Amino acid sequence: MMNRSGARLLAGLWKHHGTAIDMRPARINGMTGRLFLDRTTGRIAMSLALGIGPDGLIHGLCAMRNPDKLPSSSPACV
Repeated sequence: MMNRSGARLLAGLWKHHGTAIDMRPARINGMTGRLFLDRTTGRIAMSLALGIGPDGLIHGLCAMRNPDKLPSSSPACV
């Protein structure tokens, strides 16, 4: 479940990079997250997992941009 602070963070990322990427919700290692897909190639450009605590605030953030560690084609792999 996305909370207000997580939504603001993602809205800021979307505003900055929104023309070049598509953003899709995903569960990443059991955490709420988003996949950022490159619109020109359709490949995953980045994954972002949010560690949301019991108080509803973001307590951790895990981003992965290394292409060797991201699935090459299908967002369903994450």
